[in-house]
Amino acid sequence: MLEKEYKCLVTREQWQSYLCYMKKKYLILCPEELSQTNYYYDTSDYILARSGQTLRIRHNRGRLVLQQKIRRITENGVVCSEEYQQNVSDIPERLDGSAFGLTGLRLLGHLHTKRLRFRPLEGVTADLDQNEFLGRTDYEVEIEFDGRPPEELLAHCPPRLPLPGQSKGKYTRFLAQYQEGHYYTPYPSVG
Repeated sequence: MLEKEYKCLVTREQWQSYLCYMKKKYLILCPEELSQTNYYYDTSDYILARSGQTLRIRHNRGRLVLQQKIRRITENGVVCSEEYQQNVSDIPERLDGSAFGLTGLRLLGHLHTKRLRFRPLEGVTADLDQNEFLGRTDYEVEIEFDGRPPEELLAHCPPRLPLPGQSKGKYTRFLAQYQEGHYYTPYPSVG
């Protein structure tokens, strides 16, 4: 599946401002509240990260899904990625990487996201994320779309938001924190 999105890392205040904006602009929409946890895997030399890939098990709505995300293109702030996934039954400390031509895939840690999802236009989702990982909390706006970028939505974004595409993805931010020595604590129960 091809994913197209804009990502903006924002301050808590900008995130709250954008939430107010979305509620006023799209009065008939109630944001869908979601909670998910990504469990990240890589080799000890971070071969996946260095090749623009993310390998994670996502726990969302009682399901565990192994997902591989491969960044393809970043153009005009639009990040295009290929995503592959399959259901799994647990979150192991190590993964068999033979399907990826790799050995030594190990669990690095997890990132938990509280997400408010708006669907302001056909084929468009606007997610307001609060992410917690390795002792850090950050805020992000993601606008995912089919086809052409949602110019109408982007044109009406609050002016204080950073330009789309200037932010690093969740795994990149997680890995930077991890490499600074902020190692993960045991992951929460998924039962």
